Amino acid sequence: MNKKTTYVSKDKINRDFLIGFYKEVWLKFEHYVNNDKVLYELFKKDHDDKEFILHARICALSSMYAAAIDNIPHMLETIKNCNNKLVHDEILTRYADDGKNYNLISFISKYCHWYNEVNHVEESTPIYDVNVRNALKHYGCEKIKNYEGFKDGTKKFIQEIGGVSFNTIIPLSIDGLHTELSIYRIVDKFLWLSYKVDKLNKRKAGLKKNEKYLLEISQRSNNSHYFGIL
Repeated sequence: MNKKTTYVSKDKINRDFLIGFYKEVWLKFEHYVNNDKVLYELFKKDHDDKEFILHARICALSSMYAAAIDNIPHMLETIKNCNNKLVHDEILTRYADDGKNYNLISFISKYCHWYNEVNHVEESTPIYDVNVRNALKHYGCEKIKNYEGFKDGTKKFIQEIGGVSFNTIIPLSIDGLHTELSIYRIVDKFLWLSYKVDKLNKRKAGLKKNEKYLLEISQRSNNSHYFGIL
């Protein structure tokens, strides 16, 4: 493994490794952590005005994930009944079969992931993300053509690491706020950041301020082993 490689060897990844990554690396990114806290609040069950809170969730997801949803009424109509896992699966399957609706299915998967993560953590589902997909390819999941292939690839990755299964729940405390995270959530963060760091590490020139910050935290000596940086 050369010094430019920012992927850690899979045989070093296990439950403790992932929890350590989340606590020691991810929680250092205050902007992302604060975004997560906002989304947790927005996706809690008890809101009286269903139309308003759905609109707020879509706007927040669009902004925080830079999803650029330009037709919010259509998105409202598409996911207005996303309030249980069966509906999530039906919607994701309907749009994901041919692999041609990436932006739409990616956004819907974000909504479904957050709804389940907050309300039904044991039924959480992965976020369909191009950075995570590319990271999965590095770990041997080559044949990802649609959401179902992506979900299978994520499950394969989880099955091959130690001490977890895809229904594993991790209890964590964030700034005194006790919460539970699915293994999907932590794996998503790890794979997403691994690919981002790999890209930034190879590019170096012309990095934006937030990209330099991301790379700096990831490469600090006490965190670098999470990315295979020698």
